[in-house]
Amino acid sequence: MGAELVEIAEKRPGKLTLVFDQSFSRGLSREQKIEKIKEKLSCLEKQGVYGIAYESHACFVLVSQSQDVLDDAVATLLRKSRLPPDRLVRAQDEAKADSL
Repeated sequence: MGAELVEIAEKRPGKLTLVFDQSFSRGLSREQKIEKIKEKLSCLEKQGVYGIAYESHACFVLVSQSQDVLDDAVATLLRKSRLPPDRLVRAQDEAKADSL
């Protein structure tokens, strides 16, 4: 999924791409799942694609080649959806995600 997601994001600069990530085993603890999500997001960042994941029973990943576009989308998402911020996972430390 990673290579394909990078390719899609590269073809859509300045846009957002949302995908459903069904690769997680139900047997993982929340902490294990978050670590795996962070690993995926970190791998994407190394390839120039920034992302954030919504961690719940269903995991969604939102990516963009533009960090600014992603940050604006996350701020809007949090403001308008009232989703719990602790469900949003970024590759980097959570202090930055909390500052949005």
